[in-house]
Amino acid sequence: MTLGSGDQVERPRVQLDLEPRLLTQVHHGRAFAHKARTTVNGRVLTPCPRSWDNPWSHTEAHDQTMREPSEPGAVDSSPRVLRVRRAHVAVILGLALAGVLVWARGRPGFVAWELAWDHDRDFARRGLRAKIWSSEPGDVGAWLESRGTPVPPLPASRGDLELVGARYCALFDRIAAHVYYAGDGRRASAFVLSGPVRIGSGWAGRARGHYVRLLRSAGRVVAVIGDRPSDVEALAKAFVTTVARSFSAPLGARSPAG
Repeated sequence: MTLGSGDQVERPRVQLDLEPRLLTQVHHGRAFAHKARTTVNGRVLTPCPRSWDNPWSHTEAHDQTMREPSEPGAVDSSPRVLRVRRAHVAVILGLALAGVLVWARGRPGFVAWELAWDHDRDFARRGLRAKIWSSEPGDVGAWLESRGTPVPPLPASRGDLELVGARYCALFDRIAAHVYYAGDGRRASAFVLSGPVRIGSGWAGRARGHYVRLLRSAGRVVAVIGDRPSDVEALAKAFVTTVARSFSAPLGARSPAG
């Protein structure tokens, strides 16, 4: 067919019919081409079945992140929003825990509780986790001091309790030297503490079902923990008398020469 200069070319009449619901999906970025019906010059064009199923395959990843228009007041539960919320909750909990530790650090009740927790954890095992095994106070004290922990003179025994060994333990807010005493089916612990402890001249109480004494010995804070109050009192007095004996011996030795 030859067209003259005055002839007009008839343009095809293209009509695209969409359902109102699909217009909403288009506004929110949803793929809707497979729902449309295209008419050209009165003839309906039918895409291939594959196009009906997935016309915009490259938008699948994006389409999964989109949601239908939510109802007023609905909560967005998309994965990204949930991750952000979990991060916020973790930060809030972390700050709250840090605030509690700052507030509790150095309080006698909290220190006694964490020491009793470590006492239970160690003695609940089949075997103690001592890093040095010795009944000689000098050997145990030298081992601790070689690792940067000045210790008061350690009692070798008190009643049925005898020195067994020692190790370092990690508490919630500090590192402490844990000295083991045991004998006749009984057990007790002596902790040489670092860091602040607000005990004044001393503190006595109970924690996790154990008897606890906090005292000062040779400039250090010592905690004694046991199942029986008599064992705790005897071991606490032993720390005081051992220190007094260690200081009085040099003075007695020098007095004749003076």
